[in-house]
Amino acid sequence: MVKNILSIYLSCRSYNASLSKSIFLEKLRLAKLIPLFKSGSRLNPSNYRPISLLSHFSKIFEKLLCNNVDRFFDQRNVIYTEQCGFRRGYSTALPLLNLYDHLLVAQAVLQTTSLEVTSTTEAVRMC
Repeated sequence: MVKNILSIYLSCRSYNASLSKSIFLEKLRLAKLIPLFKSGSRLNPSNYRPISLLSHFSKIFEKLLCNNVDRFFDQRNVIYTEQCGFRRGYSTALPLLNLYDHLLVAQAVLQTTSLEVTSTTEAVRMC
């Protein structure tokens, strides 16, 4: 239990120190590359794609940093409000739904305007 708490404490200090000094330890940049076979001949190197296995600390650091950057951008309204791709809680289908909604509203306005014009034309004919 104490070992886990100490480990978490040291990890937090390392994370904060890395952020304050704008450094990322060289050891954390290392990755184990594993070739993953796609299809075709196993003798052809182009039929493999590389997979990088990173350390757990490196992944956690990246996630924490990403959360901090997202929060920074959200608090300062840096990202355009209509931006949906690559944002947490937004889907790229959302702009399509917004467009569909705008088109429905525009269609309703046009129908109402058309009715008003028709009604006015008929009223003028009656006079």
